[in-house]
Amino acid sequence: MTQNEVTAELSGAKVVVTGAGSGVGAASAALFAARGATVAVCDIDESAARRVATELASRGLSAVPLRVDVSDEQPLARCSEEAASAMGGVTTVHVNAAVMTAHGNGLDTTAEQFDTTMGVNARGAFLTARAFLPHLLAAGKGALCFTGSDTALRTSRDYASYLTSKHAVIGIARSVAVDFGGRGIPSNIVTPGVTDTGGLRVLNRLVERPLVAPGPGAARVEHGGPPASVGAHRARTGEQAMLTRHIQRRVGNGSYGG
Repeated sequence: MTQNEVTAELSGAKVVVTGAGSGVGAASAALFAARGATVAVCDIDESAARRVATELASRGLSAVPLRVDVSDEQPLARCSEEAASAMGGVTTVHVNAAVMTAHGNGLDTTAEQFDTTMGVNARGAFLTARAFLPHLLAAGKGALCFTGSDTALRTSRDYASYLTSKHAVIGIARSVAVDFGGRGIPSNIVTPGVTDTGGLRVLNRLVERPLVAPGPGAARVEHGGPPASVGAHRARTGEQAMLTRHIQRRVGNGSYGG
């Protein structure tokens, strides 16, 4: 497949990616942009969002940096309006922003730590969908893709808050699929396995029992790496396509496929 063929496929797409300042989000934004989409690079770290957008622009790609805290409803609502205004609408939203925490089991994790993780990962996913759904519905078409985790499909010791939050993301994606799939807004979720990002490496240095020792078994995503680093599995989302190496769990049009 040539670059032109892929670019034609996503030409005209207006994509929002949250948590796009680094890791999986940055790679997702880069891949969408390389395929011809205009991308809103959204992150709580404004300098990181600008860095990614500037890098994409230097390659002749279309990207708009926006700062947003997905756990805060009003700034997120403003971000949705800014993204729609800057791109001339929104056709696809990759709900990706999250924090990865290893506070311990249910006895070790404090209520404050639990609330912080749930606030970004679960509340943030809900609020992001809520903020952007009106734009998709107004257009009469569109798609949402949520980043889950395979921890929500199995169990991991000492990740009580993170595991719970990612279970919630599956529920949110299913809810959106059931409620809005029939109105032309499919909802999908990707459930990555261990992905060797900078954030994971920092986390591994802080905990007694690392989630993974980075190696050949971990998909690796580097900031500034080629779009192909995210892989080549194609998951259809309406008229758009998201490319990812990770496992796809489709929940589009009100159904959930295992």
